[in-house]
Amino acid sequence: MAQSELISRVLALKDESRPTRINELAGKIRASFAIKEVAQTDEAFLNTILQDYQYYALEAEI
Repeated sequence: MAQSELISRVLALKDESRPTRINELAGKIRASFAIKEVAQTDEAFLNTILQDYQYYALEAEI
């Protein structure tokens, strides 16, 4: 769950570093999954990753 917590914390940032941190984290995640292009903003991408992670985590518990 550490990965999902990191994404949540970055998305919840309220300071001027938020856009940079979102961009950096989205880039790292895309690189780790070899995703070349996405048709959404970095913030929307991170929200999608977080939702998918939570969904699959719940499925694994069932």
